[in-house]
Amino acid sequence: MKRARRFVGLFLSLLLLFSACDSSQPPGDSEAGTTVLPEDITEDLTAFRKYESLYAAMFFSDRNAADTAALSASFDKCLASEKYSQMRAEKQFQIPASDFSAARAVFDAALRGGCGIVFTSDDSLFDLVQELAQEYPDVLFFCRDGEESQLENLYSYHALLYQGFYLAGIAASSVSRTGRVALLTEPGTDAADAVLWANAFALGAQAVNDSVSVALRQIEADSDAVSALQELANARYDVFAGNFASAAVYETAAQRGVQMIGYQGQVSEAQGVIADVYFDFSSYFDSVLEAAAEQSAPISRFEGGLASGVVGLRLLTDNDEVQALIDAAAGQITQNDFEIFSGYQLYFESAEDGSVHASAEPAAVLSADGEVILPEGARSRLSASEPAPFSDTLVQGLTER
Repeated sequence: MKRARRFVGLFLSLLLLFSACDSSQPPGDSEAGTTVLPEDITEDLTAFRKYESLYAAMFFSDRNAADTAALSASFDKCLASEKYSQMRAEKQFQIPASDFSAARAVFDAALRGGCGIVFTSDDSLFDLVQELAQEYPDVLFFCRDGEESQLENLYSYHALLYQGFYLAGIAASSVSRTGRVALLTEPGTDAADAVLWANAFALGAQAVNDSVSVALRQIEADSDAVSALQELANARYDVFAGNFASAAVYETAAQRGVQMIGYQGQVSEAQGVIADVYFDFSSYFDSVLEAAAEQSAPISRFEGGLASGVVGLRLLTDNDEVQALIDAAAGQITQNDFEIFSGYQLYFESAEDGSVHASAEPAAVLSADGEVILPEGARSRLSASEPAPFSDTLVQGLTER
C-alpha cells in the first residue's frame, strides 16, 4: 500500500510537471485543476482500503518450538502481501498454556485494544479461547487443532501431517540399507498424534519394501533423545524421522552415519538430513483475512493436507529415484483421491526412462497383533476429528520401542 501511494505521488508530480512544460497539451480527462488518476491505480487503492480496519494477532503457546517457528513463518508469509501493508497485526510468543491467568492477561490486552481476529498455535489454549469466544462474540477465534464448537465465532484449523509422514516413510524405506527405519517424537507430543504419524510412516515405508521394520519411540524428556537414537542405531535402524528439533539429535545421527528426515526445516542444513516434513498455513490465513475483509463466513473447520498445499515433504538431496516415488505417491493422494488409511495400498512400477507409476490396489490393513483393522477394499475417510483406530492401534510391521 505504501509503495502504491508513493507511486501515485510520483505519478502526480510528473503529470503536473509535464503539464507546466507543455501548456498546449489538451487537458483530456482533467478539468479545472483536478487530475483523474488512472483507473487501475484507483482500483488498487480502493481494494487495499478494506484491509485497513483489520487487526489480527497470532498467539503461540510454550508447547512446541518447531511448530511455533513454522506457524510464525506462515503468518509472516501471508502478511507479506502488499494488500495487508496497512493492516494491524502482531504476534505473542511463549504464552504459558499451563498458567490460565497469565495466558488470559495476554489475550485480554489485545482484545481490549481492538483485536478482531485471533489465531492460536495449538489446542493447549483451546479451553481459554472457548471462554474468550463467549465473552467477545464479535471477535473471530481460530484455534489450531481445536475441538468442535457450537460457538459461531470459534473456528479450528488442522494440518493433516500424517500425509507428510507417509511420504517420509516412502523416502526412508527407499534409502535404508538395513531395512530398518524409525520415527521419534519429541517430548510433549500428543500420544494419539505420535501413533497416527507412525502408522502413516510405516504404511509409506511398506509401500516401498513390504518387509521393512519400523519402530516408534515416544521420547519423554529432551535428555533422552540422543540416547534413544543411539539405542536404535545400535539395533541397525539407519533412517530416522520425527518432529524433534534438537540439534544434538542431528549431530549424533551424523556421527553415527545414519540418515535423518527433518521437521519444519529446523536443522535442514545438518549433515545426513535427506528430507523435511513441513506444513504451511499461509494460504489458509489469507483466506481467513479475505473473508473477514469481505464480512463473509470463513470455513468453520479447515483440514489442510497435500491437496491444498498445507502439508508436504521437501527432498533435500539430489536423488531422482526417491523424488519420483514421492511425486507418484503425492499424485495418487492429490489427484486420484487415494486415502492412506484405507483398505488399499500403493504399489510402484519403474519405467526404463526413470519415471515411476503408482497404483492403488486392494489390501487389508492389519494390526501388530494380526487383527484386521480395515478389510481389503474398505474406504476410510480419516478426519482430524475422528482419527481412530489409527491413533491408538499400531499397524502390522510397526513396533514401539
